[in-house]
Amino acid sequence: MPWSGSVAIPFTVSSVYLHAPKVSGVYAIFSDKNWICFDESDDIYESLMEHIWKRASWTRDPGPKYFAFEPLTGTARGLRKQTLNAEYSPAFVSHDAVSV
Repeated sequence: MPWSGSVAIPFTVSSVYLHAPKVSGVYAIFSDKNWICFDESDDIYESLMEHIWKRASWTRDPGPKYFAFEPLTGTARGLRKQTLNAEYSPAFVSHDAVSV
């Protein structure tokens, strides 16, 4: 199932602050040509901010430039993350949910 969430939003502190919701869902972090990761969280905003602060640890070049999200709850959230990982084969695959 293709990506059906938000449009690409610049992966910066100010953009996350302005656009990332403080709700449960899945999110994607990606560059112009590569999906870097898909993950799920109880709070998309907090999880994306955590990724921002850990950005120095990204080893993939060119690194993340954008994020996008899909608000989801319950089992739909985990199933969507699995589907996205299987369909797009991101560079990093998280096996645990991020709960903030």
